[in-house]
Parts: sequence; C-alpha cells; structure tokens
Amino acid sequence: CGPTSLTLEAIPSSGTIIWFDALTGGTQVGTGNTFTTPLLNTTTTYYALPSVNGCTTGSRAPVVATIKEIPTIVAFADDTVCINESGTITVTPSSGTVSWFDSAVGGTFLGTGTTFNSPVLTTSTTYYAEPELNGCIGPRQAVSITVFDVPTPTGTATQSFCDIDNATVSALSATGNNIQWYSNATGGTALNSTENLSNGFYYATQTNSGCESNTRLEVEVIIYETVVIPNTIPDLVSCDNSSDGDDTNGSVEFDLTQNESTILNGANASDFTFSYFTDATFTNQILNPSKFNNTVAG
Repeated sequence: CGPTSLTLEAIPSSGTIIWFDALTGGTQVGTGNTFTTPLLNTTTTYYALPSVNGCTTGSRAPVVATIKEIPTIVAFADDTVCINESGTITVTPSSGTVSWFDSAVGGTFLGTGTTFNSPVLTTSTTYYAEPELNGCIGPRQAVSITVFDVPTPTGTATQSFCDIDNATVSALSATGNNIQWYSNATGGTALNSTENLSNGFYYATQTNSGCESNTRLEVEVIIYETVVIPNTIPDLVSCDNSSDGDDTNGSVEFDLTQNESTILNGANASDFTFSYFTDATFTNQILNPSKFNNTVAG
C-alpha cells in the first residue's frame, strides 16, 4: 500500500542481476539479486538483466512493483438530532468500502457502508469512518451527531384563577419558546389553548429549532371559588358606653370580622382574605378591622 518502497528480487541461472528502469536502454538503477526501489506512489515496472562477467547484452525480464491505492474519505455529512433520537451520518470514500468505529484508534466495530444510523442518543457523539481498498486501510474520518437538548421552560410553580374568569390553557404562564401545555408529566398530546382549566397540575414544554424539551415544567393550578354574598347581612349594633370615658359621644369599638362566616356563605374561610374600607370606592382602608372605632352615631 503506497506510497512506499519495495524490495524486488530476481534469481539468475548464473552471474548476477543488473536492474534497469526500461526494457531497452534506460538507466541502470542497481545491481544484485535484490533491488530496493525509491518511494513509489504508483505501480512501476523495473527490468532485470542477468549478467556474467559484466556483460550487459541479453533480454531483460520485467519485475513489477505493485503499489495499491490507500483510500481516503473525500466527503462527509454530520447530523443534528433532538435528544432521545437516532442520527444518520454519511461519508464518501475515494474508492473501496467503509467500516465504522466508535474511536479514532482501535475501538469497537459498528458496521459497514457509506451510511451509518446511530442508536438513540442522549449526548452528542462522534463516530469514525475507515476506508479500505484491496487490503489497504486509509485514515479514519471523524463524523459527529450533535444532540440538541432543549432546557425546561421556567415559570411560577403555582398559578391561581377565579372561577368566574373561566380561565383557559392560554392563561397559563411559562417562559420559553413555542410553549405547549400537557396534562401529563410525560407523553400525551398537547392541550388546546381554549381548553378550560381545572384544579390540578399542568406541564409545559418549549421547542427550539424543531426540538421539544425533554423535561416539563410542572405548574399547579388552583381555581378559587367566587363567593355568592347573601342578600342580607346582619348589622353590627352596639350601645355607646363609657369605655372611652364618654357614653354619649357615639364612639364605640366594633369587631368588623364577626360577620365573615356569614359573608362567605359557607365557603372555606382559609381560601379568602378580607379587606375593609370606610368608603364605597374602596379608597380608605381600615387597617385593624377587629378594633374599628366608629365615630358616627346612628
């Protein structure tokens, strides 16, 4: 396999051998039963002339130094895939066949052919194509499959809505590209954006360059019930007393929170917070409603 130097041999019936580079005439290149060629890139023929007592007349015998081509990879194509997918890579040899390995030197034999289909991959991987022609092996060519692992989108872990909002999947929030929502942590079909939300968990993916994230953002959805306030709420009534030193000034301390259970109309109090105001436009908030001092006599 070339380029290389070869040792040629010719055995005369008597005398010795004179080597030439042409069938007739030419240049004498050596003497002796063996001849070592210079570095050859192609198949070359030399001519052996048996000589006795220095005579150079007679017929010359051709002796061929055969140089086999060492093939090379003249073109190749890498591949890019999403995580948990297989890739396909190809090479073009100058001639001969191609074997695939998992290492630049030695390694495990993986298959033959100008195309190699990888197993399912979770990380970027390089394979090596080795050309061969007539027993001559060429240098291995690295060919890579890049695995694109899209990160999980980010977002608020708990998202709440009021039942009167009739919130849909489109109301959910996550940061990423081309967000899709699912009702399962893995698998399943992406939800329609117009589907109504319910209490439970939803899962978001994002998609970059055609690859969907392998893991999903989990979001708990809480739908809060809207209280139907009763038509009648009992008034809080108290007589003026001397707790402030004057039982005729109409100033009395009230606990405005006494009617909260009535206002909630049976709903779970732990799901709600109350705010109290002294005006109908909700401008002047009462900061301590359990100790509200009413200064208006009525």
